[in-house]
Amino acid sequence: EAAKDKLKRYVERGGMLLFSADCGRKPFTNSAVKLVRELFPEFGDVRALPNDHVIYTNQQFPAAAWKRKPRVNAISNGVREIAIFLE
Repeated sequence: EAAKDKLKRYVERGGMLLFSADCGRKPFTNSAVKLVRELFPEFGDVRALPNDHVIYTNQQFPAAAWKRKPRVNAISNGVREIAIFLE
């Protein structure tokens, strides 16, 4: 519970959580999503980030040049992404 409280405070103070599932392991992603939903039930569901999202377009290596684009999902508080899930 203490670790969950620290994560919640971190996000509330402007932090963002990043979860990366090695080899696209779905059980890890599912548990990470469950944790974020538990910490922030008031925020929306997980959604796939659109192709024009800043994470794909405003970077040194834009997604348009990638051979394989990873699956990137996120939960937002309506203003910013609070958690990103890479698969």
